[in-house]
Amino acid sequence: MFVLKGFGDKLSSKPFYCKEKNAEIIEMPNPEHPQIEELKQFSGKIKLEIILLSDEKSAHILKMFSSLPRHFEIQITQAVSKIKSKPAIHKNGNAVSQTKEIEYEFKVQKN
Repeated sequence: MFVLKGFGDKLSSKPFYCKEKNAEIIEMPNPEHPQIEELKQFSGKIKLEIILLSDEKSAHILKMFSSLPRHFEIQITQAVSKIKSKPAIHKNGNAVSQTKEIEYEFKVQKN
């Protein structure tokens, strides 16, 4: 089972500090629980710092903190690459990239 925790803003200090509107995630695909039988017993969290790019079609991982095996990180990386967002808007009206912190939680699947 996959659970998405709430996510909050973490702003870059430069060059995006002067903005009118924060970036907003509008589509966040769920990662799949790894299908390797030994991994189905693992539960835990993965915290990420991502950058939502101004093109609205891309998100990239800047930092990842995980207590789970590497296979979970692969699933998260694939899901993050599919995030869609509305960009942050600079005071001059231009779309700009912005960082955000998000957290995924994996729980043991019960059949």
